[in-house]
Amino acid sequence: MNRKEEAVADFFERFTPIIMAVAVLLTGLGAYLASGLSLDSELKRLLPQSDPSVQGLERLEDAYGRQIGRLAILLEGPDPKANQESVDELAAMIGDHELVAGVEFTRPVEYFEDRRLMYLGLDDAREVSKRVNKRIKWEKARANPMFVGLGSDEPPEVDLSDIEEKYRSRFDQPRYLTDDEQRHYVIYVDPVFPNTEFQKTDRLLADIKGFFADKIEPDHPKVSIAFSGRYTKFYETQNAIRKDLTWGTSLALLGILVFLIAYFRSWVYPLVIAVPLIMSTVWTFGWAQLVFGSLNILTGFLGAVLMGLGIDYGIHIVSSFQETRAGRTPREALVTALETAGRPSLYAGLTTLVALASLAYSSFQAFFEFGILSLGGLTLVLLSYALVLPCLLLLVAGTRFEPNPRMPSEERHLRVTAKQKTRWTRLSAVFLAVAVVLAAVGMPGVSFEFDFRKLMPKDLPAFKVEDEVDDVVDMAQPPAVVLVDDKAHALAVKDELQKRMADDPRAEIVEAVFTIYDLVPEDQPDKLTVWRGLLEDLEDIPKSRRKKNERLQELYDELQLVDKTGTIAVDDLPELVRQRFARTDDPSKTVVLILPSHYIHNAQDAMEYVAVTNALPGPNGQGTVDPISQEALLADILGHIKSDTFWLVLIAVLGLLSVAWIAFRNLKRLALAVATVAAGVFVGTGLIGLLDISFNFMNMIIWPIWLGLGVDAVFHLSSCIARSPSDWSSFRHTAGAVFAAFATTMIGFGALMISGHRGLASLGQVAVVGLSSILIVSLAVHVFFLKTEDEADDEQREGSVNGAP
Repeated sequence: MNRKEEAVADFFERFTPIIMAVAVLLTGLGAYLASGLSLDSELKRLLPQSDPSVQGLERLEDAYGRQIGRLAILLEGPDPKANQESVDELAAMIGDHELVAGVEFTRPVEYFEDRRLMYLGLDDAREVSKRVNKRIKWEKARANPMFVGLGSDEPPEVDLSDIEEKYRSRFDQPRYLTDDEQRHYVIYVDPVFPNTEFQKTDRLLADIKGFFADKIEPDHPKVSIAFSGRYTKFYETQNAIRKDLTWGTSLALLGILVFLIAYFRSWVYPLVIAVPLIMSTVWTFGWAQLVFGSLNILTGFLGAVLMGLGIDYGIHIVSSFQETRAGRTPREALVTALETAGRPSLYAGLTTLVALASLAYSSFQAFFEFGILSLGGLTLVLLSYALVLPCLLLLVAGTRFEPNPRMPSEERHLRVTAKQKTRWTRLSAVFLAVAVVLAAVGMPGVSFEFDFRKLMPKDLPAFKVEDEVDDVVDMAQPPAVVLVDDKAHALAVKDELQKRMADDPRAEIVEAVFTIYDLVPEDQPDKLTVWRGLLEDLEDIPKSRRKKNERLQELYDELQLVDKTGTIAVDDLPELVRQRFARTDDPSKTVVLILPSHYIHNAQDAMEYVAVTNALPGPNGQGTVDPISQEALLADILGHIKSDTFWLVLIAVLGLLSVAWIAFRNLKRLALAVATVAAGVFVGTGLIGLLDISFNFMNMIIWPIWLGLGVDAVFHLSSCIARSPSDWSSFRHTAGAVFAAFATTMIGFGALMISGHRGLASLGQVAVVGLSSILIVSLAVHVFFLKTEDEADDEQREGSVNGAP
């Protein structure tokens, strides 16, 4: 060894105890910090705080409070009477709960039925008066003792059926929130806490389930209960992701260890590789707590991803150490391993870092956080493998636990025959040809999934119950909310939206627009004059005669209530109605509710919905205001992805080309690297289309990872060929290490495939298909490259022999 190599060996031999002690202390500190790390699966957590949609939702939380999203309860049973008794009893219990601000399970139908005459149009009111007056004249005439009838004495019929039918949809509604068969009943609950307070949601749900089981189920065993709404969906999603996190990370670690034990045929080296990786993963989660304080649904699986990405470097170094250990001291084997595998691993690590660093330039918060944490995490992984791994190798070397060294590649060189070389080349050609053809066939099928619901956890009860609630309650879908200052502002917003609904075909996505002023009858003074006049006319009919006609008496009682009530103001409306339009920040202000025609889960529909409803008139006609809604979040997510994707890929490509040029300093090898990675990405993309797997906003992060790991493989394979242009055995050893590195990475990502969260599962699918494609293409291309270099080397040797004296 030269002086430099001696210094490296001396460093690790002298400082191994210190390095291990510091590493253990840092792991303890990282574990302590990581214990405070929380998971936030809300969509707004994926966007920057500065985004209008995020700021709007935060403002809405302050201005509109708990009404943004509620907890929904669905009771189902065959007996309407039992159902109603269950609803009444359960609603009363929930209403008294300390965590509940209010309960809604009925409609204020009596209020509107009693005052329905004031809600008729003025022309219809006059028509009702006209028709009834015909009967009044007839009754008054018959009440006159001097009346002598001539001809037919049939009374004129008071037929108001056509007018009643016109308003039936407004007034003919069940009192309870139920369906036509009264088999399903809905209760809406307004908790006093935000849906992000997981433990309170857990307690509230447990208390409701317990009360139902103890008090209602014994009396009504055929009545069942289910939950949905914003609170329940968030609660179940969090639970599902946490479960997937635990299983996914554990499965990734177990799968990687099992594979490495099979690859090294020993449990010692896999353990040596795993210890620095586990340490650095713990450090990374501690780093995540310091930087962001919580994880989103993408960074939540960072542990499994880091294990898959980071273990590559340990595999290459330990494989080289095991091969060079035969006939060398541990010091010499370590220095040789760091020299032969360390340099390519360093450049491979740099390419992965550069690729992931491109995500840190994203304006999409989910990508940005994934990029930052991956950047820091991989740096810590590299640091751990650079410092901790050599110490562990030296500690194990020379003990009874050290595995047997592998046969050096020089001794195996003669075993690779010309026939084997030809076979490998042909197999590579077949694999490459088949892969390219399949990719070309699948390329037209490449698609992007815009439906966010298809990316959410599958088979969660709350999402299934949501559809049932929507069938029971008309307009159950959450509305977009416009914060308005006063009545004039509210009416200006509604007028503008109604104009767009009439003129813009895209506005079909808007079902209706509501203000609280819609519930205050128009033309009240004129209608009151009509009804009071009609009341006076009815009073002219003798009481005894009026009571004989049930229809006239009902109308008389109704008109008396109208006369007594007078005009209806906003403050006269039922509290339950006023609450839906109430502002918590300023009671003098109100909101306009925009109801979509259906639940909007598709980001393209969300963008259309936002485009139709944005830029509404501001207060006093000054400026504009935008509705606040979950759809705006979906639109912003898609907007970020559309605007960022090209630049992220460009930054990653330019960064990788720069690192590759620094590493190769050879145009031929650089061109080979570019062609290999491009072909691998093409094959991977085509196979994904062929397998009918869609790209989406969650698995798009795989693109820079594909590029980075593709260049990693090229570094190791081409560096091996550059060192030994005709050494097929050495290439086979390096190819085996590359295969092991890719396999462990695929195991890490593959663990995501078990996730019930379909977006994360798709990330695992895309990663495995793409990385396996890049691996096959890289190996096949470099077999051809090695064959070319080998033939050139043979010709050079033959030329040297022929030219020898």
